Amino acid sequence: MIHVITEQSRSSPNSNAEGQHMGPSRMVDAMACRVEAELYACALSAQFHHHGYVDGECGYWWGREKEGHEIRRFVVRPATPQ
Repeated sequence: MIHVITEQSRSSPNSNAEGQHMGPSRMVDAMACRVEAELYACALSAQFHHHGYVDGECGYWWGREKEGHEIRRFVVRPATPQ
């Protein structure tokens, strides 16, 4: 099943509050399977100084520059039929 990687941009969170959206999500790429898409999302996040993975129901890879105030999320989801 095809999976897509989307990139979301958010402001850095203040204390325990989640950051605000800084624009619409954009599709980065599509891969033939979830494993390939996860590996690519991981590689995208690794390009940043701070990066990692947030596990959970809506898990995602993330990255942020050393002094940056913008967090990039790379989310992997199954492609939906049009």
